[in-house]
Amino acid sequence: MFSSRRRGEVLVVDDEYATREILTKWIDAAGFAVTAAPDAESALEILNERDIAVVTVDKDMPGNDGMWLVNEIQKRHPDVAMLLASGDDKIAPKVSLSRGVLGYLVKPFEPEAIVRAIVVGVRWHYDALENAR
Repeated sequence: MFSSRRRGEVLVVDDEYATREILTKWIDAAGFAVTAAPDAESALEILNERDIAVVTVDKDMPGNDGMWLVNEIQKRHPDVAMLLASGDDKIAPKVSLSRGVLGYLVKPFEPEAIVRAIVVGVRWHYDALENAR
């Protein structure tokens, strides 16, 4: 696993309060620093202020949706790993994996799957930082 200083921080972005809370609880229990945002704009503010390694992005949010946020993160923070979340179990064929988007989280979530995906995302983040040097 990672030492505490190399775990990275996780940002959960979801417009549903209950989803943000449960994901935050699971990720925190796994030993990661975690924060949450209810919308894309708040997420970008947090990304500008903190060293975020992985973002879970709800695909279907009102206003600027998850796909808009993914594109903004790719432009502004190319070393941040992303996991796209959706209630649509057919999300994979609809959205292709692209730079930094490492996979899909389908609701209802499984805590173990979330943690495994976060670990992969943190590794990707540190590899991206190293490659940028």
